[in-house]
Amino acid sequence: MEKPPNSTLDELAALRAEKAHRDGIANHIPAMIGYWNRELRCEFANDAYIEWFGVAPQRAMGMHIRDLLGEKLFALNEPYARAALAGQEQRFEREIRKPDGSVGYTDARYIPDADQSGSIRGFVVLVSDITELHRAYAKIRDLAQRLESTRESERHSLAHVLHEGIAQDLFAMKLEL
Repeated sequence: MEKPPNSTLDELAALRAEKAHRDGIANHIPAMIGYWNRELRCEFANDAYIEWFGVAPQRAMGMHIRDLLGEKLFALNEPYARAALAGQEQRFEREIRKPDGSVGYTDARYIPDADQSGSIRGFVVLVSDITELHRAYAKIRDLAQRLESTRESERHSLAHVLHEGIAQDLFAMKLEL
């Protein structure tokens, strides 16, 4: 005779499988996704978040946002975090020095998380790495400056040709006439 399945254990296994599935999806998204509670402690951080800040995943859970960002970056981001905890969605760009010393640029969104009664429990963080976009903008600005410089040089050259060449030839022809 078979034993009846233990529904509590089955439910727990199903919940773990569902969580693993959701975490797997979040870890495949090429953006930093995190969740910070009212005490500004991390309750979730996907792999991209962990990689960007160079923190071990088990260390990130429960970590205060100040400890993850560092004092300087926390001071810059704290007003946005406080506004999100007040129920106002936030969006901003930031230049960040990565743990490897390189500079990166991010587009950050802090999205308030409210319960059914409207009380804010924390906020979701969605941060996209826009470093390549900034590099492309810098190249476009450089090309635009070079184009303007080339145009200005051509204007000067044309003015010189007109003044020194054609204008003198016209003046000489006038004298001959």
